[in-house]
Amino acid sequence: MFATEPTQPQAAPGIIEAALRYRKLMTAVPLACVLIAVVFTALRPNSFEAVGKVTLTDPRGSATFADGISVVDFARYSAERAAFATSSDVLQAAAQNFPRAGSAADLRSNCSATAAAASTVMTVTCQFGEFRTATGAVDAIVAAYRDATARQFDDKAERALAALSGESPRADSGIPGIDLSDDGQIQQRMAEINTTRALFGDGVDAYDPARVPSSSNFLARLVRNVVIAGIIGFLAAVLIAWFRADREPIGENSADVSSWLGLPMLGEVGYDLVSAKTIDMVAVPEPSFQRITSNIDAVLSGDTVLFTPADLMAHDADVVIKTALVAARAGKRVLLIDADHGARGVSTILGLDNRLGFADVVAGSAEADEATVRLRFGENSAMTSSALFLMGPGGDPSQPPALLRTGATESALVDLRRHYDLILIDGPPLLSAAGSSVLGQTVDGVVVLIERGTSRDVIDQTRRQLDFLASDTLGYVFVHGS
Repeated sequence: MFATEPTQPQAAPGIIEAALRYRKLMTAVPLACVLIAVVFTALRPNSFEAVGKVTLTDPRGSATFADGISVVDFARYSAERAAFATSSDVLQAAAQNFPRAGSAADLRSNCSATAAAASTVMTVTCQFGEFRTATGAVDAIVAAYRDATARQFDDKAERALAALSGESPRADSGIPGIDLSDDGQIQQRMAEINTTRALFGDGVDAYDPARVPSSSNFLARLVRNVVIAGIIGFLAAVLIAWFRADREPIGENSADVSSWLGLPMLGEVGYDLVSAKTIDMVAVPEPSFQRITSNIDAVLSGDTVLFTPADLMAHDADVVIKTALVAARAGKRVLLIDADHGARGVSTILGLDNRLGFADVVAGSAEADEATVRLRFGENSAMTSSALFLMGPGGDPSQPPALLRTGATESALVDLRRHYDLILIDGPPLLSAAGSSVLGQTVDGVVVLIERGTSRDVIDQTRRQLDFLASDTLGYVFVHGS
């Protein structure tokens, strides 16, 4: 049914995989958030947060007054007291007694009161730009609260006493269990109310005056803001990386690359095989490169091969050099051409100075023999019947290379074919330089180097660019990045 086997969809990356893929993002976003936190803390006016703690009188078991009914729900009672502490009446009284804090609206904006459900402690907090203003505002609110609470309880007590003494126009006191016809019981009840009022007072057992915690100073706020910003930045970076990783798949394995590129894999090279600063020209190249050379021999119809990385790659020259060494050890007369006019990776690794090279041969300003260097391998008997020749990029590094002229490049390669069994060319990145596109019109085969982690978008662009080349694309080499 299908012309080709349908590919399986790529699994969505995990959070850790996404974070590792976008390591720069994971560093940049938290650092940016931390920097913003530092600037915000530095530019924000210094403020002091004062805290005062009020120990409420526990009303449970006493004859307190809520329309004549004892309070049994202490959680509701404490919440009502906290709300009353920031009521308009209390804040207006506090503003009148402590005008330095501003109006009641200013106190409402900068102050709050909270009470824990299982505790008798109510906390009053105020934040102002001056130390004395912050502490004074808390003390003023607590003082106003105590006065208002005392009046509130006195009013309730008076109303209850009035009901019991018959001053209320109602015939019934409204107090469950109290029979007004029993004078002794009424007197006992009135005595309980007076006793409770005296003991309960303003509803406060103790008050710990306002103080400013050490965490309110600049250094503490800076550390707090930096930590919070760093955590937020890290979480944001993780989410962004995860989203991008899902939207921008990358080639993590050869199966994905083969399906996206539509080419066979000629070989796979581990990072440890190409990360060394120098290459041992005498040692036998690793099996990975022997496999690449063998596969190229199997599919190549001709004697010129262009190696080109799809995009910028750190160690593409190592792959070409070691492949050339394997072919030379097999008894072939191999010419290795460094045609990467920008990076000059092969020349740098093998110590070739900036002398005449391929661009000069193409331009006709130098003969092939003048631009070619034979590499010596010492007294290694394995190399007695083979040879490796090197030709640098040549030309003026500041000028466009002459090999951009397709006809001249093809003519130069035709002449070189007469003298060598195999010509390997290290070209510039296919997508970022024109050189490989020109060379791809003149060689017998093209090998693409794909680094692990290359995005699918780059691989798709590479596939489309290869379609424009006249030469056969032999396959790709999968190179593991760092």
